[in-house]
Amino acid sequence: MRIVERPNEWVEVVLHGDRPPLARMRQWTSGLLADVAEDRLTDVLLVANALLSNAFRHADSPRRYRVLRPRASGVVRIEVEDSSPGRLPVLGRFGSVLHPEGRGLLLVNRLAALWGVVPQGTRKTVWAEVTT
Repeated sequence: MRIVERPNEWVEVVLHGDRPPLARMRQWTSGLLADVAEDRLTDVLLVANALLSNAFRHADSPRRYRVLRPRASGVVRIEVEDSSPGRLPVLGRFGSVLHPEGRGLLLVNRLAALWGVVPQGTRKTVWAEVTT
């Protein structure tokens, strides 16, 4: 893991391997956003978890996880970049309780003010913005 930071604007973590470090990223993101109200922080963490999980489940390495917080914007933007530009996200649907897969983007769609995907050559970035 390599961390790149531009204070007061964004922080990026380069992730390798085939298992998402979800707990570590939640803890790290919580530390970055310590001044965000707890209910809004929970939304940010749920969105980040879903985007990271999808990138590890459906896309290739290396992956980059970014937290962007433009000054005085009232928004936190989570971005997850991966090496699978041809595998675009698909909004799932609720199935049975016994098969909870496919709900990550439904959660993102519900909690984020906006979300989308930007294909860029050999990579893509899936992003979501949560109002704080």
